[in-house]
Amino acid sequence: MRPCLVLIFCLGVLSTASAHAETINVFADQAKIMELPAEPATMIIGNPMIAEVTVQNNVMAVHGRHFGVTNLIILDQDGKQLAAYEINVQQGGGSVIQVYKGGTRMSYNCEPNCETIAVPGDDDGYMSTVLKQIGAKTSAAMANAQPAAGGTTAAP
Repeated sequence: MRPCLVLIFCLGVLSTASAHAETINVFADQAKIMELPAEPATMIIGNPMIAEVTVQNNVMAVHGRHFGVTNLIILDQDGKQLAAYEINVQQGGGSVIQVYKGGTRMSYNCEPNCETIAVPGDDDGYMSTVLKQIGAKTSAAMANAQPAAGGTTAAP
C-alpha cells in the first residue's frame, strides 16, 4: 500500500509543477514588453491595482502599478489557456533609497544624482510637498509648451 501512496504523491507534485506559472518581475511605475505564443482573446488579471496589462497582436506590455504579487491568465479564442504568469511588482529599483528620520520615511531616486520621489509609505508631509512640486513643474511646462506648426499641444 505504501508504494501506491508514494506514486499518488509524486503524481500530485508533478501535476502542480507543470501548472506552475512563469514569473514576470517588473518595478512599480515601469513596463516590460513580452511576446506571447499566439494572439490572445481573453486576459484575466488577479489584481489590477498591482499590474496593468495591454496587448497588441501577440505583444504584451506589463505595467507595474503598485508593489505586490498577482497573477495573469491568458486564453485563446476557444477559451483554452495560452499562458499563465505570476506578476511580481517590486517597489523602486537598485537606484531607489529610503531615508528614515525621526520615525518618518523619505524616498529618493539616486541615479545618477539623488532626486526626491513620491512613494506610497513615505511621510505624508514629505509626499505632499513632492507632489505639489511635480504638479507645479508640469503646469509650468504645459503653459510654456509651443504647439507644432498646425498642431496642438497634448497633455502628457
